Amino acid sequence: MYLEFRIMRIFKKINNNVALARDEQGRESVAFATGVGFPPIPYELTDESTIQRVFRDVDQGLLRAVSSISDDVLAAALDIGDLASAALRCDLNSNLVFTLGDHLQFAVERAKDGIAFDNPLALEVEYVYPRESEVARRGLDIMWRHTGIRLPDHEVSSIALHLVNAESADAHDPENIALIMKSAAVIEQVTAIVEREMDINVDRSSWGYVRFITHIRYLIKRLSSDQDPVASQNAGLFAHVSESFPEAYRCALRVSEFLCSHYGRASSDEETLYLMMYLNRLRSDATR
Repeated sequence: MYLEFRIMRIFKKINNNVALARDEQGRESVAFATGVGFPPIPYELTDESTIQRVFRDVDQGLLRAVSSISDDVLAAALDIGDLASAALRCDLNSNLVFTLGDHLQFAVERAKDGIAFDNPLALEVEYVYPRESEVARRGLDIMWRHTGIRLPDHEVSSIALHLVNAESADAHDPENIALIMKSAAVIEQVTAIVEREMDINVDRSSWGYVRFITHIRYLIKRLSSDQDPVASQNAGLFAHVSESFPEAYRCALRVSEFLCSHYGRASSDEETLYLMMYLNRLRSDATR
């Protein structure tokens, strides 16, 4: 997941504690080091005591999100990644710290604004991925220690999904591959609906899109099974979000109608609420 220390030449600052670097062989990496962004750039980083982590093979598109993640949240994401690596006994994708950090930052902002809603797929995620869910539950404690913010329990399933996506050792799990293959065409049609209804071009290689289709994939699994939807406990929030984000609401209805016509089962208000939140974030990313 991360590399041993080597003398590095820092050539681009991401924030005060994160920068892009090259080692003696010219290989690029992302360095987490105390105050790495303070000295005039470029320069050689030779003080090993400042190094926290060095990551290679990081998606360049993710680096734009790092500058908006607080140092405390990044530290929590690093610790959760370390815990997951040890507990799950597998190699994790280098992008985990960045995708998870972005998600946690978004969760912190929602918590500060008093916005809270349940993940309608939480029970299913915890049933299918019990090991990842246990790590994620401990991750909430890590977040509290670093930030002083206690995230709601439904974040367990969201964090667990990030861990599942990062498990390279499980990338060829037959059940996961089968689910992806069966839902691929439907997801592409859903994406076309989103682009048409919201008048945006979705970057299909972006982390935001990966997070969106992860939600759609699990929604598809629920709609194609005999499992009943989770009853909504957020009628007030549903009404508020629908009124505040009418474009996301209309698009969510179109997507829900399409999925209903395809699977013969309707999405619940709770599932539509969660879909609206993802759609609004996709639109925000596309218009930056």
